[in-house]
Amino acid sequence: MVKVYEAQALHQAQYVKSLLAEQGIPCFLKNEFTTNMLPIVQDSTVWPEVHVEAKDEGRALQIIEKHLNQPAREPWSCPSCTEAIEGEFNSCWNCGEDRPS
Repeated sequence: MVKVYEAQALHQAQYVKSLLAEQGIPCFLKNEFTTNMLPIVQDSTVWPEVHVEAKDEGRALQIIEKHLNQPAREPWSCPSCTEAIEGEFNSCWNCGEDRPS
């Protein structure tokens, strides 16, 4: 197994693991429970890590790069109800209208 991702927060590593699993890449989460034992983890040797088989390393790194290094999307206003919506959402939380293209 090869480490392809490391994070200070468990939820970040879990997100990457789910991205890879959705693409059919088997992966393993190491140090999953160490952050629960320590209030603030300063030592990177116990940070959560995502590992994959060596044959999947290149593809896994491409998927991680694609999903984690996207530029932030601009906030938008709903054309139907004029509600202010944060950039990461594709539909209005108030009325359900889709984000204009």
